[in-house]
Amino acid sequence: MSTKSGQAHLSSLEPARALALIDAGGASAFRAAAFIFGHGEAEPAHVYTSARHDDMAAVLLKEGEYQDTAVGTAERFFRHLHYFQSQLDYWGRLKMAREAGRVDPLVQETFAPLLEGSGRYISAFADDVPEESIEQITGVPRERWLRRNGAILVDQPMAEMKPEEINDLVDRGRQGVLASFFKLAALRLVPDGVPAPVTTPERVDAFLAAHPRLAIVVPGFHLKGIAPVSVFLHAEGSVRRYQLGEPQLAAGNEPELLAMQGMFSAFVDDDHIPGGEGWRKLGEALQQLCAAHEEWARQLNEYLERHGITQVLFMLRGTDHVYLPWEELHTGPGGPRLGERYLIGYVHTLADLGMVAPAWMPQRQGTVQLHGGGKFREQMKVARECQLALAAQGHGLPPLSGEEACDARRLHAELRSCRRVRLFLHAHHDRLNPEQDRITLVDAEEQTARVDLKASELRCLPLAGVECVELWACEGAAHGRSLAEHGPAEEPEDVSAAFLQAGARRVVASRWQVPALTSALMMERFALLVGQGWGEAAALRSAREECRAAFRSGGIIERHLRGSVATLGPGLHASLEKAFMEAVLQLRESWGAQKRENWNSSSLMQAMGRLVRYVPPRSTELSVPTYDSSVQRADAQIAEYLQPFQNPLCWSGWRLIVRRLEDWDTATCIKKA
Repeated sequence: MSTKSGQAHLSSLEPARALALIDAGGASAFRAAAFIFGHGEAEPAHVYTSARHDDMAAVLLKEGEYQDTAVGTAERFFRHLHYFQSQLDYWGRLKMAREAGRVDPLVQETFAPLLEGSGRYISAFADDVPEESIEQITGVPRERWLRRNGAILVDQPMAEMKPEEINDLVDRGRQGVLASFFKLAALRLVPDGVPAPVTTPERVDAFLAAHPRLAIVVPGFHLKGIAPVSVFLHAEGSVRRYQLGEPQLAAGNEPELLAMQGMFSAFVDDDHIPGGEGWRKLGEALQQLCAAHEEWARQLNEYLERHGITQVLFMLRGTDHVYLPWEELHTGPGGPRLGERYLIGYVHTLADLGMVAPAWMPQRQGTVQLHGGGKFREQMKVARECQLALAAQGHGLPPLSGEEACDARRLHAELRSCRRVRLFLHAHHDRLNPEQDRITLVDAEEQTARVDLKASELRCLPLAGVECVELWACEGAAHGRSLAEHGPAEEPEDVSAAFLQAGARRVVASRWQVPALTSALMMERFALLVGQGWGEAAALRSAREECRAAFRSGGIIERHLRGSVATLGPGLHASLEKAFMEAVLQLRESWGAQKRENWNSSSLMQAMGRLVRYVPPRSTELSVPTYDSSVQRADAQIAEYLQPFQNPLCWSGWRLIVRRLEDWDTATCIKKA
């Protein structure tokens, strides 16, 4: 059952039962993952590497601080469980793509690199690993292995695989998952003999009754035409359901649908438009999307206000409207946004996934901080300075670089005991092929030199019980898929879902691409608020609105620029950069951030780029026509300089996703002055 059928055909049911059934219609694999991930630590690799043979061979020989750490039976079993689950996902996806590609040219084109090109799966083992274990795990006979410098490499090119080989690998993955699971179940380390986590009407009723100021909103498959938006809340002693709009067939020319299509087209076009033009068009498309849905926001706001609602949890359902930035929608012409009126969060499922932190785990403390490295480390310099300032104020540990985090044993040791995780790095979400989703520890222009962590590796991180993973990166919560041939269309497969599956209680991430500078400022302000006792939902709302206000027309940044450069003539551009740096430092100091001496104009200019790739959202040279007076010229240049930061894409994409309903409560605390 999908959201489409759930919304359209369950209206006659008692509301709590209808919501439970709607929840059962999506995120089934996400719920099932609660049996597999987050219950105990998996044995990590020695280091994270690129996929090059020589690189993988060399790192296996690396004498690292954590290489000789003793690994117990449970850790090896968990490692096998996660490995075989990754194999099952990978080869199962390849099998489905091949079969669907025979009849659908679009699928064939989309997965061409996987089906026809250079796609490959490379496994690396130290030469002291028993050969029969390698053969059992990979299914590749020994004569096809590569032996280099004390390492055994198993290379499996996708295009060369026959259907029977893929079927064998799928079966091998399935059998490996079962065998590993039952070994862990015998040790009572994973749940066994218990039913799958499914939401019940009683759970829905009890939770909403205990949260009378909270509403759960389920967007339809499309906001207009297919199925309405449903709002569930507790009033007059029971769960109530309110629907925005009436179910009807879509004509295809509704403003909401056209605006959504325009947004998707702008994302595609942005990949081919150099400089800041694509960024500008993306912002315009987002504004059109929000304007098209303003009437829905007005109706939703009226209903929530009438019932005294102050908090909203949106279920991530549908293939398109997971992208809709509800926080950005105005409640009327010139009125406040929903994000200003309500504390907003997102959830994949209402089912009780259970607590994943093992009873033996020590109490978690501290915040691990990490910033990306590699080719574009200069782009990360501002974020590093923010993280160093936060560490000096006791809001985090000294930050790790991406290169340092490549030591997998060290990274696992840091994550094993921390309470929070703060990441600032490059990330990518592929709307068609989930295998391309990643965060990047060490970036490079050449893919083969890049060190990425994909979902299969993120799910193995020891995050059980971590309060929150802050993913300050592009597209960490992009979620959506356009094709269902690789799995259910409503199944969360983005990077944020991998962190939740690993056991994190909450994740902060962005729907789309974001500039490095604004993300670093959001990260710092958010961390300072959380350090003062604010919950993540409240801190994210406040950080977003404070940063947006600082950069808007007439805000603190513009006022400082006008006061500093209004009367300057030649050399205005250089003076503008210096004044901009001073304004940003003043903004940070107004929050109580620690001032450091390493901030400079060059660092800020490097941070103008987006975190998905190094493409500045504005040109480095301002193109302002000639004006009669220096004041007019300065005003025009200031306006052009700040225009990229007034783009709603800078602020509206950040969302808070919770693993389960019980993880919402602590996110809503607001520290009173």
